[in-house]
Amino acid sequence: MRTQAEREAGSALMTLIEKRKRLARIVRTRVTMEPPDSDLWQSVKTRDGVSEFRLPDNIAAIVFDNKLAGQGNETEADDEISELLRRCMR
Repeated sequence: MRTQAEREAGSALMTLIEKRKRLARIVRTRVTMEPPDSDLWQSVKTRDGVSEFRLPDNIAAIVFDNKLAGQGNETEADDEISELLRRCMR
């Protein structure tokens, strides 16, 4: 599917690289430097002439990027090792 997405301009399928670039933009965005019409704003609310801009959650973006990269499984591995050691010490 990735190859197909790369071949088809304007395809609805995103490549892994596109996904990771988007997540990197979310994490690295400086709120004060982003234009009001940015595609990164999750919501924009205006009340009494004051605008409130909201970005997606940075931590969630980092966690998701780690999953796409195949990283972040160290904790699960540590838990499995701890459980194995507990069983051996019984």
